[in-house]
Amino acid sequence: MKKLIFIQITIIVSAFAAIAQTADEKTLLKFIADYDRAYETNDIRFVERNLHEDYILVLDGERKNRAELLAEIRQDIAAPQARKRDLQSTNDSLRVVGEVAVAAGLIDWKESEKNNTNAGQERYTLIFERRGGRWLLLSEHISSIRRDRAAMEAEVTKASSDYTEMIRRRDVAAIERVLTDEYVSTNEAGQIRNKAQDLERQKNNPYKIESLAMSDQKVRVYGSNIAVETGKVTFKGADKNGKTTAGSERYTSTWIRRDGRWQIIADHISSIAATESAANANEEAEIRRVLDEYLTAMQQPQPERDRARELLLTGDYFYLGVDGLPADKKFVMERQRRNGLKLNSLKTADVAIRRYGDTAIVTMRSASAGVDKNQSFGGDGATNGHATILIRQNGAWRIAADVVGREIK
Repeated sequence: MKKLIFIQITIIVSAFAAIAQTADEKTLLKFIADYDRAYETNDIRFVERNLHEDYILVLDGERKNRAELLAEIRQDIAAPQARKRDLQSTNDSLRVVGEVAVAAGLIDWKESEKNNTNAGQERYTLIFERRGGRWLLLSEHISSIRRDRAAMEAEVTKASSDYTEMIRRRDVAAIERVLTDEYVSTNEAGQIRNKAQDLERQKNNPYKIESLAMSDQKVRVYGSNIAVETGKVTFKGADKNGKTTAGSERYTSTWIRRDGRWQIIADHISSIAATESAANANEEAEIRRVLDEYLTAMQQPQPERDRARELLLTGDYFYLGVDGLPADKKFVMERQRRNGLKLNSLKTADVAIRRYGDTAIVTMRSASAGVDKNQSFGGDGATNGHATILIRQNGAWRIAADVVGREIK
């Protein structure tokens, strides 16, 4: 009889426990639904009331505390063009253990701002703690579900196009939403600006944009929330004095996906004209270096002179002297060795470099003095017209020909 009574009591207690647990589950499921609505409508009072003081959010690896989340919601409320959100949570699992509960599920979301719409899915895990009879949200962990790479690249391409239009019409409020708080930009002069400085420049820039076009755009996505975009921007406009200017720039933008939308975290811009000018200057400096090395080698004694020339001259090098007779590399070097050529000085003037792709022509006047066939020459101020032809082989400039004209007095 005692055993039967004990069984009956156990059944009653278990039934009451099941009823209590079901009530908790209903309360928590309603909490999750209300939390979705609060997030959609920026209901900061609901969030403040129901977040635990030790609340932590981890979203795609980025951590935020209670104060940081509330500050973000306040910023959304203050924005003149707030986002429109649509959230739908599907709970897969809900467990209540004493004063702690864990919920896991899937979020389908859609977010729109003006003509820009993003959508996606995320997995969530929520941890609750019951305090004073109320459930409080202690922690959220949200991870974006890996999506199709091509779709993400298309999203960034669209976001970039929208951003270009914002710049064209000087929509500073919209630009502010696209740039992350830690945004940094580097311009063609190497100057670095943060977000506040960039927005100030957008507000007060007197340059009036007439056209702004993108081309050669490439987007590469890394993981589920980072993308790097490269491309070319061609612009035309007028300065504060009405003077029309135009140009092109190369850019690299680094995008990060946060809270379901793509934002720019860094920009780097290079003027194409400046880049090409710098490249030309570098090439010209290298040509001058090779030419100087060649002229220095000619004044070295044997065998150092020939060792240096073997490196500096192409295999099919030829020489055309004042006698008008062409000679190949082997013949020139053998003749100079046989004649005991020794240059005591070799000076140049009026050096000019003209480059045509992988070919360069250097013109100059040269005056030399030394000994050839045991006879002294030069030293009387006479100069020769001199042209040296260089070609780029395997990334290095080499001398392909020398043409020396008759002496000019």
